[in-house]
Amino acid sequence: MNYKEALAYINSHDINKIDLGLEDIKKLLESLGNPHTKFKSIHVAGTNGKGSVCAMLSSILQKAGYKVGLYTSPHLIKFNERIKINNQDISDLKLARLTEKIKPFAEKIKGITYFELTTALAFLYFAEQKVDYAVIETGLGGRLDATNILPAENCSATAITNISLEHKDYLGDTIEKIAFEKAGIIKEHVPIVTSASGAALEIIRKRADEKHARLIVAKPMEYECSLQGEFQKSNVGIAAEIAYLLNTDNNISEDIIREAFKEIKWPARLEFLKHNLLVDCAHNPGASLVLAKEIERAKEDTKNHYERVRRIPYFRKLILVIGILKDKDYKQMLKYLAPLSAKIILCKPNTERALDPEILAAEIQKEYAKDYAIIKDVKEAVIYAQETAQKNDLVLVTGSFYIVGEVYMLYKK
Repeated sequence: MNYKEALAYINSHDINKIDLGLEDIKKLLESLGNPHTKFKSIHVAGTNGKGSVCAMLSSILQKAGYKVGLYTSPHLIKFNERIKINNQDISDLKLARLTEKIKPFAEKIKGITYFELTTALAFLYFAEQKVDYAVIETGLGGRLDATNILPAENCSATAITNISLEHKDYLGDTIEKIAFEKAGIIKEHVPIVTSASGAALEIIRKRADEKHARLIVAKPMEYECSLQGEFQKSNVGIAAEIAYLLNTDNNISEDIIREAFKEIKWPARLEFLKHNLLVDCAHNPGASLVLAKEIERAKEDTKNHYERVRRIPYFRKLILVIGILKDKDYKQMLKYLAPLSAKIILCKPNTERALDPEILAAEIQKEYAKDYAIIKDVKEAVIYAQETAQKNDLVLVTGSFYIVGEVYMLYKK
C-alpha cells in the first residue's frame, strides 16, 4: 500500500459520520496489541482552545527533552498534520505502512468510523516510536469519544479548556449536559485542570470528586506566548498548571516553560498570512465571540500597549470573508462578527456540511445594514477581498477550518 492508496482507504470512511461509543475502537486496538497502553498520555477536551493547549504542552515537553506525540483534528491542508512526533508530521511512508497494518483488522469491524481509524493510527504510531508522552485531543465531547479509551494508569493529566453550546445534537442542549459529556474524560486518581466556570465547573467538580481526581482551576497567566490573542492567556494557564504537575523530577524548570511558550507552532490561530490578511479558525459562537473581542480590543487600543504586545496592527475598516458549516449556529456567529465589518464576503466551505451562503445573505439582509457579496469559491472570495481592500483595511478570513485551510494553502505554498 502506498500513500495515495492509504489516504483513499482512510477517506473511504465518511469523515462526517459520528458514532459515539468505545466498543469498536476497543476491538480495533485489542487486535493491534493495545498500543494505547504503551505510552504516557495527557488527554485534553473542551469546546474551544483544546488544540492550542495541546500544542503548548507538546512544546513544553519537547523543550524538557521528551519525545512527544501529538494527536489533533481536524487538519488544515494535509491529513498527516493530525499525527506528529516532536512537531514533525507522520511521514507518507509510515502512514501508508501503518494503514496497511490496520486495514485487515478494521475491515472486520462493521461501521468503523473515520475518526476511530485515525485514532488507532495515531496510537499505533506513538507506541511503535516509543514516545515518552502523547498529548491527545478529543474529537467530539469526551465520555464516548474514541480517544477516551486511554487508560487511567497511563494518563498523567486531563484538561478541559472551557464549555459552551456546540454539537447539541450529540452532546445535549444545555451547558450542564455538554459539561457532563466532556467531564467523561476525567479518570480515576488522575489530576484534572480546567478553566471552566459556573455550572460547567460544578459538573466537572462533581465528576472529579467521583473519580478521586485532584481538580485544579487554572487562571489566565502572563507568560510571553508566540500565539497571538489575549484569550490565549487562559490556555497558557492550563498548560502551565499541567507542566507544574509533570515536574516531579525537577526537569521542567520555569525557564523551560517560559522558553517553550515563545516557540509554539500552531497555525491559523489569529495568524497573519500577509500584512493585512488575518486568518482564524473560529468555527462556533464561542470562538467567534472571542475573536470579535480580539478585533475590538485591537481597534480600541492600537496606539499603546495592545499593538505593541499582541501585534495586530492598526486597521481602518474590516472586510470579513466568512463561510460556515450548516450544523453551526450561524446567527450567533454573525451576531458577533457582522457589526464589526464594513463589508462581508460570503463563501462556501468545500464540504457537504457547508451552509449555503444565500442563507447567510438572508440573515445579513434581515438583521444588519451591511454591504455584502456572495462569492462561493473561497480562493476567489479572498482574492476579491484583497483587491478591494484599501490602504490600512484588514481582511479577516474565518468561519470554519475548511475555509481557513483553503486560504492557508493558497498563501503558504
